[in-house]
Amino acid sequence: MEQSDSLTKIFFRTSRTLHAVGGPEYAQQLILRRLLQGEMRQKDLQEQLNIKAGSLSELIRKLSGKGCIVKEKSEADGRVRVLKITEEGRRRAALFEETKDDRLFAPLSAEEREQMKHMLAKVLAYHSGESV
Repeated sequence: MEQSDSLTKIFFRTSRTLHAVGGPEYAQQLILRRLLQGEMRQKDLQEQLNIKAGSLSELIRKLSGKGCIVKEKSEADGRVRVLKITEEGRRRAALFEETKDDRLFAPLSAEEREQMKHMLAKVLAYHSGESV
C-alpha cells in the first residue's frame, strides 16, 4: 500500500478483496438467508437479489447438490414450485454467519473490529440521514 493512497481508494480495494474472499460462498449465503425467511419462487428470488437467471440457476444447482435447498410444490398453491431451505442449509447459514467476521477480518483484533464497525456505521448513518 502506497502512502499516497486515499482512504476511498483503500476502502474500495478492501471491499473488492473481501468480496473475492467471500466468493461464491457469499452469493450462496445470500440465497440461504432469503430462504430462512420462508419459501420463495425462483423468479421472486431473482428479482430480490437482482441477479441474472442463469447465475441464479447455477447457484441453486450447487446449493441443491450440497443438500441446502430443495424445489417443492408450494404449500399455499400446489401448482407453483418454490425453493425451500433444508436443515443442512440452516446449519450452513448459521455456521457462515458465526465465522464470517473471523475469516474476513482475521488480521484485526477484537478491539480494532469494534472500532472499524463503529466508524463504518457512522459513515453509513451520515450518508443515509440516520443517527449513530
